[in-house]
Order: sequence, then C-alpha cells, then structure tokens
Amino acid sequence: MRILLITAPAGDRLSTHWSKLLNDAFLALQQQHAEHEWIIAPGSPLPGMFSFVQRNRQVRAIRQQHPSVVLYASPGNMLRIKDIPVVTFISNEPDKRSLKKLAAAGIITDSPSLKDHLLRALHVPSQQVQLVSLVNDALPPMDQHQKLLVHERLTTGKEYFFYGGHIGSDGIWERVLQGFSGFKKWQQSGLQLVLGGQIQPSYQVIFQEKLDAYRYKHEVICASHLSGADKEQLAAAAFACLQPGHSFDDRMQILHAFRSSVPVIGEKHRLTEELAADAMLYADWTKGSLLSQQIIALYKDENLYNQLVEKGSRIAEERTWRQSLHQLHNSLMVLSKNL
Repeated sequence: MRILLITAPAGDRLSTHWSKLLNDAFLALQQQHAEHEWIIAPGSPLPGMFSFVQRNRQVRAIRQQHPSVVLYASPGNMLRIKDIPVVTFISNEPDKRSLKKLAAAGIITDSPSLKDHLLRALHVPSQQVQLVSLVNDALPPMDQHQKLLVHERLTTGKEYFFYGGHIGSDGIWERVLQGFSGFKKWQQSGLQLVLGGQIQPSYQVIFQEKLDAYRYKHEVICASHLSGADKEQLAAAAFACLQPGHSFDDRMQILHAFRSSVPVIGEKHRLTEELAADAMLYADWTKGSLLSQQIIALYKDENLYNQLVEKGSRIAEERTWRQSLHQLHNSLMVLSKNL
C-alpha cells in the first residue's frame, strides 16, 4: 500500500501543528510498518497542488505518485479524486458548505464529540470518521533551572503569562491585554505578558498602534518574530498560559503547557472541556474583566495552581506518541479499505 501525505504549504498558519505531527508520524510509521510505502510530498512543490483553478494539474500530480490513499495536512483542501481515497483532518465543527464536500471524504479528527457530530451531520458509516488522539511532545519537559535560563535569555529574568493565540482583528488578544491590566491594577508585581502568537499581516500597523497606547506596554513582550522553538520554550517556562482553545493549534499549545507543568486559563468550550476537563481554569473571554478575575485567582491561590499543574501533567502523560501512531495507522488502513 502506498500512502501519500501532502504536507501543508508554507504559511498555512492553521495547519502548523497538524502538518508537523503528521510529518513526524509518517517518518515513525515508515520504520514500524515497512510493508507500506509512506510518501511525503510537500504541498508547495507539487505543481498547482493548492491552486483551486488548476484542479487537473493537482490530480495529475497526485496520480503520478500512484497512491492507495491520500492524506491532506491542510484541512481547507478538500479535493476529491475518482478511485483514490482522500482523507482530510477536521479539528473544528465545519460550516454547512464544507459539510457537503466532506460527505465523500475520509475524515480523521482528534475529538470524540466532533466525531459524533460529523457522523450525525453527514449520515455516513461509522468507519468513515476515525479518531486519533494527538499529542504534542515537541520539546522535553523543562526543570526549574532550564526555565530560569529561558527567563534570563528572553524576558530579562522575569516571570510572565504567555499568550500564544492568533493576533488579529477578532480582538481576542486585546481582551488578554485587558485581563492583564486588571491583574496589574490588583497586584503591582513584576510579572510580564508575552505575546507569542502570529500577527495577521494586514493587522500589523493596527497592532502596533494599540500596543503603543496600552498603559502597561513596558510590561508586554512581543515575541511574534521569534522562531517556533523559542516560542515553545517560552510557553514551557511561563508562570501560566492564556490559551482560549478555539483552534487545533490552541489545543496543541494547551497540551504543551500541561506537559511542561504550566497551568492554563482557557475558554469554556466543548472541545477544551473534552481535552482538559477540570485540569484547566476556565474564563469568559468575551470580557477582559472576567479574564482578569481568573488570572488573579490563579496568582493568589497556590493550592489551585498546584492542583492544575498536577492534573494537567496527568493528562499529558496519558497521551502517548506510541498510542497516536497506532491509532493513525489503523485509521488509514480502515479508511483505505472502506472509501
């Protein structure tokens, strides 16, 4: 069997973690299951692969690989190819337009409740939607000494809250600033705020204007220019992570924090509750004042802080890379036979 992975094109922010995880998984499965051919094709070099006006070229490029099944790392690409099973990853509830395209696809998701929703909405056989519990183990856990070294290198030795979500016109990052303001007014500590998310290119000027006007701008570090490895280290060494959990990348950041013994304040949502249960502190992210209440609660209650660290670490330990690889392999075998 020839299994073709088409990785996400450069700059596909929504597929960052998923594409890397799949790439790493394919390399590992190649060693474990040599009876199959595991082919990795970068999205951008394939002629016309992600150009929707050149579908014939897309299909030809794929057919030249003679795959038994195709797996896309970019959730937005739902190209169908006659006689070749195509599998896509779904991490959030799709809209009605996308549901129509998905009816003929094989689907992999990391969420049990999302799997149930897709089966009901698409009216497809249960084997057409497969569950793979993914894990984020990009970096080994840090000890306290290693975290202090990150502080010295990237935040002038100070502790900080870390926000790794998207920075754009949706305003979520501004509510993070408002929540941080509420905390600063309550406690004039030395804790800083690190903004580690990607800034929407068209929003760059507005972002800088808003940040320049912010009362506590000197307590905010913008780390959007740093490498992915540096951002991962910043998240792992934080006092706490502020991560709403809307996207798959958000949930990967939450798992990374859990694995690094860092508590998380997120948003109450079906997918985040399913992932974290009571291992995360939930806040209403529609108002900065409500977010600041939870930031203050986490800061002043050492028992709460330690309980969240312990529960988060337990969840991270339960998700193993070996388990994920086994589930992914079985899912691809089932889908290739049933599509």
